Amino acid sequence: DLLPASARAKLLFVAATLGRGLGDSETTRPLIDESLRLFRQLKDKPGIADALCTAGLIALGQQQYEEGLAFLEESVDLNLKVGRKRAAGAMLGYAATVPLAQGDLAQARRLAERALSLSRASKRGQGLVCIALHPLAAVASAEGDHERAARLLEESLMLSVEIEDESNVAFCLEALAGIAAFEDKLERAARLWGAAEALLEAIEVIAYPHA
Repeated sequence: DLLPASARAKLLFVAATLGRGLGDSETTRPLIDESLRLFRQLKDKPGIADALCTAGLIALGQQQYEEGLAFLEESVDLNLKVGRKRAAGAMLGYAATVPLAQGDLAQARRLAERALSLSRASKRGQGLVCIALHPLAAVASAEGDHERAARLLEESLMLSVEIEDESNVAFCLEALAGIAAFEDKLERAARLWGAAEALLEAIEVIAYPHA
């Protein structure tokens, strides 16, 4: 192979990351495995952290949840060692959605609270705070604490307005509408759902970035 190991590792990482984004978990798995092997061989900590993140997301896409979470948490630890708090916070926020979907509220809370702490400590972490607030709100709602869930969503809503993240504004409005409906505040729920629907139509969102 004429390519140096570092260049090959990076190319494999990019190919695997792009393929995962297109929903191809099967053929991208060997690519990221080789990229990770090369980065480990080179002792390139940022490269290892990035490859672990993609490997984790690919594993989750293959419904290998335990392995996927292990990859993501190792990536978080490495990112912290090289001073990348924002990346670590983002990964933890997304990782929290996995145990949440499986009904493991304790693990979801642990990951989301760690994500929130890291995001608040970051100078440019406002958007990441929202990522952490969502699973925390979902945990609170699942535990029947709708008041706390609403407070968390309202904080996320204010931050989203501040950073002009319109899709996240719509997400928060819909979630708050769901809480209002659960509490039989039907008029408020209708207003919130209407506002969310109007915003989604205006910005033509296909999928929420934080879902």
